[in-house]
Amino acid sequence: LKPLGQNTVSLTTSAAATGTVIREILQDADWTDYDLDTGDSTLAARTFTNTNALSALQLAANSEGITAKVYANKNNALTFKSRQAIYNDSNSNTSQATFGAGNLSFEQIDIDYDDELVRNKISVNRTGGTAQTATDSDSILNYNEKSYVRSDLMITSNAESLNYAQSVLSEFKDPAVRCKSMTFSPLKHTDMITQSLARDITDRITVEFDPPGSGTTFSKQLIIGGIQHTIRPESW
Repeated sequence: LKPLGQNTVSLTTSAAATGTVIREILQDADWTDYDLDTGDSTLAARTFTNTNALSALQLAANSEGITAKVYANKNNALTFKSRQAIYNDSNSNTSQATFGAGNLSFEQIDIDYDDELVRNKISVNRTGGTAQTATDSDSILNYNEKSYVRSDLMITSNAESLNYAQSVLSEFKDPAVRCKSMTFSPLKHTDMITQSLARDITDRITVEFDPPGSGTTFSKQLIIGGIQHTIRPESW
């Protein structure tokens, strides 16, 4: 992603599926290593002039929907996942591994429950369109008004903008118990080495955790949003 963030593109994209638009941006950036879904939306044509290449890619992906992803996979290929991929891809709709007591062990887990990510007043607009809003009065009453605003998206209709706003509201109007990160040591068992090399962004995993003294079990299926390796002599 770093060289794309240091490059610019100048082109007019097609009115086409999101994957086609992203491929056109990558080709203008002279980027050849990519793995792209077709996409679930048809984006409006857009003219980019000396625009940061990574920003252009992210705009196209964000126009597809909040569950669409652009990232570099473990083979360093620029990857685009459509908004439906987390429901349709086998690695995303079925848990690939279970971490926790009696299963794969972890060293540390970071879980929180707060209203930091709550969004209950959503405004989404497209280029040449009218802003579409979605609100939840109960969430506003309970957590105060918390806004989410997106504009200048490559969406083709106001109806699609409204669907976008409603999907964001559905996902973020209430707080949830979230697992922010989990740390494990691959050197402790061959199964852990396998997991550290096999897992990728957008994989679904299960995490189980018994907080001390709580009397309850945290058990959730989660989508991997990022992976970091820290490797030192005799430590991974």
